[in-house]
Amino acid sequence: MNRIVVEATKRSFEKEAFRVRSVARIALRLLKKDGYTLNLFLLSLPEIQKINYQWRKKNTPTNVISFAERDSEEQFPKQSFNKNHLGEIYVSPEFIRVHQQSIDHMVVHGILHLLGYDHIKKIDAEKMERREQWLLSRITKKS
Repeated sequence: MNRIVVEATKRSFEKEAFRVRSVARIALRLLKKDGYTLNLFLLSLPEIQKINYQWRKKNTPTNVISFAERDSEEQFPKQSFNKNHLGEIYVSPEFIRVHQQSIDHMVVHGILHLLGYDHIKKIDAEKMERREQWLLSRITKKS
């Protein structure tokens, strides 16, 4: 079984905390990932902007930022190292709400980044988008 830790920095994110834990659990099961730890942080706009600037040098809020365990031994805003730690996903429910995005999609997107997917090249973006859609269609059925 996977261990999914969700930390919300605002009380108003409690509904989203329950949802992202559920989505992450289903996505990892569908991806046949078992025995892993995943940390999810729900942040306000200023909080995610600060992380985005500190780690990506972009001084704007964003929807999701992922830090994969495999990428670095010391580049985590919140460190929790062990060999079964997939990484950390930072999500801004406020940004997602304002931009009318799907929190389910952003969690799936973050998980896929942790597993090595990216969208820098067009072919990789298409592969990632297909995987996202496959997961989201099944998550919708299971939840």
